[in-house]
Amino acid sequence: MSHAIAVHHGAFGRAALYELDKPIVTHAHREGHLIFYVNGAGTHVLVGDTSVPLDVNAAVAVSPWEPHSFELPDDSEPCLCLVLYIKPIWFLETCQSARFVLHFGAPSISVTPEIENWIRRLTSTLLEEQGSDLLDGYLYEATRQCYTPNLYLNTLRAEQAIENLMTTDKSITDIGYDLGFSSQARFTRFFASNVGILPSEYRRVAHLA
Repeated sequence: MSHAIAVHHGAFGRAALYELDKPIVTHAHREGHLIFYVNGAGTHVLVGDTSVPLDVNAAVAVSPWEPHSFELPDDSEPCLCLVLYIKPIWFLETCQSARFVLHFGAPSISVTPEIENWIRRLTSTLLEEQGSDLLDGYLYEATRQCYTPNLYLNTLRAEQAIENLMTTDKSITDIGYDLGFSSQARFTRFFASNVGILPSEYRRVAHLA
């Protein structure tokens, strides 16, 4: 039977190391769900109607309330995986934008060297039962890496820019700097390509409305 090797609960939700040797039926969670391969047999996770590989090259992202199941064959060796259950409000408060829903752009994530590094850190932290503060930082960075560079992060930045244009007196340059752009020109190009008009024009129209 599948069993948990380590589980940690915190403000973020919970993180667990599971050794899976049986399929898991279709279910859903209120949290955002990230599943990383650690060791053993690779497998697949059915997310909605999509069968997503879980192995050294690919991780699985499940948005809140999205149905999913594990497709481990009966004769397969166990799969050791790192499973993160991330509360949307924790992630959004941590990234200072509580207006947005924790929603992954796609169920499959390519495991980059940086993501692999965070998987190792999280796994070691769980096994060594280190402090929650350290784990929280690792969790946020691992989750953030799984968004970058997909559509979600750009959407989040564009929505925050709109919020700032409508509700603050910050200059367009300062809004761009706050969102990580090195110049007003870069921010203006980003905003125009994602929203459709210049930020100065958006501010003028929004205030008139």
